[in-house]
Amino acid sequence: MVPSAFRDRMPHGRQGRVAAAAMTDIFISYAREDRARIERLSDALEAEGFSVWWDRDIAGGTEFSKETEVRLNAAKAVLVAWSTTSVSSMWVADEATIGRDKGNLVPVALDDSPPKIGFRQIQTIALRDWRGDRTAMEFQELVRSLKARLAGQAPPPARREALTIAALLRRRRIPIVAAVGAALAIGGGYFLVRPFASPAARQGGEGFLLPEERRAASGLEERSEPSAPTDEAAKGGVGLAVVPFTNLSSDPEQEHFVDGLTEELLNWLGNVEGLRVPGRTSSFQFKGERHDLRTIGERLAVDYILEGSVRRSGDSLRITAQLIDAKTGYHRWSQTYDRELAEIFAIQDEIARLVVTELLGRIPETGAANPAAVGDVDARAHELYLEGRALWTEREVERAFEKFRAAVEIDPRHAFAQAYFAVTTAMQVHNDFPPPGIDNPDEAINKALAEAVRLKGNAADVLFAKAWVAETRSGVTPDYLITDGEIVDAYEAAVRANPRHVEALHALARAEPSPEKVVDLYKRILEIDPGHLSARINLVTAYEELGDRAKAQYVIRQGLNAAADRRYPWAGKAKEIGDLALYSEALFADWEAFSRDKSLQTIAGSLLADLGAVEEARYLLLREATTGDPTWREYWRISIAVLDGDAAAELAAAEAFHRSDAPDQYSSWKLADARIRTGDYLGAYDVIAQRRPDIVAAKVEREYRPWTQFADPELVTAAHALDRAGRRKEAQTLWNDALKRAEAAPEPADWNWMDHLYIALLHSRLGDEANAMNSFRAAHRAGFRYLKSYNCADCLYDGFSDERGLFAELVRIPEVRALVDEIEAENEKTLRDLDARYGVLDKVRAMMAADRSVKDE
Repeated sequence: MVPSAFRDRMPHGRQGRVAAAAMTDIFISYAREDRARIERLSDALEAEGFSVWWDRDIAGGTEFSKETEVRLNAAKAVLVAWSTTSVSSMWVADEATIGRDKGNLVPVALDDSPPKIGFRQIQTIALRDWRGDRTAMEFQELVRSLKARLAGQAPPPARREALTIAALLRRRRIPIVAAVGAALAIGGGYFLVRPFASPAARQGGEGFLLPEERRAASGLEERSEPSAPTDEAAKGGVGLAVVPFTNLSSDPEQEHFVDGLTEELLNWLGNVEGLRVPGRTSSFQFKGERHDLRTIGERLAVDYILEGSVRRSGDSLRITAQLIDAKTGYHRWSQTYDRELAEIFAIQDEIARLVVTELLGRIPETGAANPAAVGDVDARAHELYLEGRALWTEREVERAFEKFRAAVEIDPRHAFAQAYFAVTTAMQVHNDFPPPGIDNPDEAINKALAEAVRLKGNAADVLFAKAWVAETRSGVTPDYLITDGEIVDAYEAAVRANPRHVEALHALARAEPSPEKVVDLYKRILEIDPGHLSARINLVTAYEELGDRAKAQYVIRQGLNAAADRRYPWAGKAKEIGDLALYSEALFADWEAFSRDKSLQTIAGSLLADLGAVEEARYLLLREATTGDPTWREYWRISIAVLDGDAAAELAAAEAFHRSDAPDQYSSWKLADARIRTGDYLGAYDVIAQRRPDIVAAKVEREYRPWTQFADPELVTAAHALDRAGRRKEAQTLWNDALKRAEAAPEPADWNWMDHLYIALLHSRLGDEANAMNSFRAAHRAGFRYLKSYNCADCLYDGFSDERGLFAELVRIPEVRALVDEIEAENEKTLRDLDARYGVLDKVRAMMAADRSVKDE
């Protein structure tokens, strides 16, 4: 396992395919955990005719860091792949900085994580759901962007600050890729998860409420299982899942038509009072997979399932719909319709009316509750519209645009096709790729929106489109449609028109300045669509920003309960907010998952070391040092030597690590640490000074921006070495610079123990004991209890027991020393409790007894 700060990439054993001196089109910067996706991306780019270099191509015997630097400087374009892991990588940040400064950076996003601060003004291409299709819109968008860079064209212009998408996103700390596809995220990511609802919820649970909210609302005692996240359930509605209809046509292109038909039925029935219908993400997670319908009913916490199939030949349709009892698996009714395409509206209406009549015992009016009733429009135009909506949901913006354009050409009276033609046109213009065949895109956008408003100005989709276009094309949309200051109001109007319009709710959460309202909006999305993972993760972030640690904990626990195979993101959130119990649960509660995942084992080794289980911790770390990535094995031997208190062994491992193919930035830092612990202070300073002339001259960056990873570890280590060597004036200059950076940053949140700890370090080094103690107390209140350096490899501290370490001055403060002693006592008790609950120590010892792969050299 590569340590958390160093989630970078090493040679993967494949020989280089290009000569060392060759000019490369594209250099790919990424994190090691994303290697499989990068390999697929690299192969696709090479198939497009680009020459691509990433560290897979390093030949055996090549010096890794030097080869990487040569390739980076020679590349015509630097493609940086932002992800949850890469945004934490110092190396990826360095490479992205070089690309940005050279004007040849092309960023892509592999997940929902925001790009690193300093890169959010640069257009990012969303590849979150890309699966290798070279014809996919997002990949073709990347190809065009790369060709522009290789042709020497200027990078896209920086985004505007007013109420543009980027400015609104920065308020919410949501990635720019989410801006490009916030509405698209509604249907994205089909995660097959266990239900977030208890079986009792299907009988009318309390909705997506936190424990104290449930008690206040109902007077009931808190239950161990979360209640059903649907507001219809709170009203005692009948649970109905509309799962994707099956395309039985010989033409696979009909898949999008069938998906669009299903989604329209889902939205229609979801707005019928008395029914509670899980949203698209929850229901479409079962697409293409065979599951027992009773299992689907249990997972979605519903009473009934509507499924069906569509077979098409020319304009002839055969649509079969079946209503299934989710408890028994038996049919309530089944109906087959042999009709012409022109009768599609009548078929939808009849299916919806039969479902409502069967489940609620009443006959709805024709078209009642349908939020997308289009009126008298051409059937072929509506077919194209349905295909476009399915493609839009799948982030196929260019293909969706073509469908919407064809639809409005056939029938300009289709208000929703007009609205989404405007949206997809604006999206492409915003991405600097104007759609082909549109001479004046802004004129086309305004004309389409004006027609949509004229036809159905109060419909949710039209209101959403107006706000989306105004946000995307700020200052372009005519004032009579909407102005920048009315964007939030417009999204709110769309939600009032259709309270289940998840696209509008997402966009409103992004634009809303009130943290309290943002929390409410994400909760509403989860009430509608409990399987919506990105909304659930965003809810944790929203609670963090609100400073409500207890509710953030609750949502993390829900995530752990619901996704057995996706524990790592929730474990990271638990540690981030300082919840050791929840962090431990994420690591150890599922021992089968722990036994399979070496990354979890290595993290657990660090945690057990902090808690005092030295023998078990040493084994888990030694396992990584013996069987893990060869480039990083010496790094873990450094950690083992620190654990053993063996300074000579630490220095030997650090020197070997420095000679390895590991990035210079990190190996220099660790070698400096090791030299400090052997008393070679000037030697420690020299190893950093060779890399960092700015530190030598004591001229660190004077633009005091907020940091993203506590501070510059080399700067702080260099200052510490100078201080120990007696060159205190130079050290003070560096400490002062670091403190000014801290003071320029926002006040750390109550839960952010890492920032509080770092500020305590700075105050202690500058002799301010009172503020040092206050900040250390704040770190402890926020959950800090990690007293060993290797548990937080990307932090700055070297442990609290080393007289030569960074925290020596802080620990000399009597109140801090007393609190450290309390933390050690807490950790001992935590280890006992942890072992009693999970049997961790015996299980690790059993692994030790059966494992012949590790060796202590």
